[in-house]
Amino acid sequence: MAQAREALDGFDGDVMVLYGDTPFVSAGTLERMTAARATHDVVILGFEAADPARYGRLVVNGDKLERIVEYKDADPATRALTLCNSGVVCADAATLFSLIDAVGNDNASGEYYLTDIVEIAWKTGKTATAVSCDEAETLGINTRAELARAECLFQTAKRAEALENGVTLTAPETVFFSLDTYVGRDAIVEPNVVFGPNVTVESTARIRAFSHLEAVTSRWAPRSAPMPVCAPARSCPTTPMSAISSRSKTPASAKAPRSITSPILRCRDWRWHQHRCRHDHL
Repeated sequence: MAQAREALDGFDGDVMVLYGDTPFVSAGTLERMTAARATHDVVILGFEAADPARYGRLVVNGDKLERIVEYKDADPATRALTLCNSGVVCADAATLFSLIDAVGNDNASGEYYLTDIVEIAWKTGKTATAVSCDEAETLGINTRAELARAECLFQTAKRAEALENGVTLTAPETVFFSLDTYVGRDAIVEPNVVFGPNVTVESTARIRAFSHLEAVTSRWAPRSAPMPVCAPARSCPTTPMSAISSRSKTPASAKAPRSITSPILRCRDWRWHQHRCRHDHL
């Protein structure tokens, strides 16, 4: 954290210390931490752990966070606590750096702990408190197994959000979203669909099963519509399926079912070269 001093030189306001391998801390949680700054100088994010294991423990008294104790330095009574330290900190920039300057390495590991700033704050006439969040928000990613678990949690949350917003997922567990996927109300997503980056599905559109979409906007249109209903969101060359079929030995009429009345497009530079998407009205 001390390495950010130069980058924040002259900054007058609150600093939030977050971690790149802890992606699920919500905006609501950060807002609660910011609100707590109105009455305390230092705010630490904690969580009630089902298995505290070797997490640092938060020692609280009412709304006061008295200290953070690392597992190696904790006595049995402190290790029995279940309120654990996430590492996320909020404090005024000037206050934070002044506290960091006072951190030493007199501990079992001989390391400099950012968590020591809580005790130092109290000793210098400042106050500290803790804000709690759900344990899932503090999930850290250090291994491939933890990355897979994090992806599962993300997809579960995105599916629940889509259903809550009025999207029909006929087999939710088989639909995979990207962070920026937008699906409008009353859209229908059939089974085994993968949304790559930069996809917008407008209200009432229907995404057929086994589609993989990237960089497209999908909208509803009647079957008789002369224009494609799946258009790339970025500029890339597209070829109607009839033209692709005409270059093969098999006639185009044998390749395309008669029931398809709107053009089907394929982007040549998409990574999935066999990707095709078709959208029908309800």
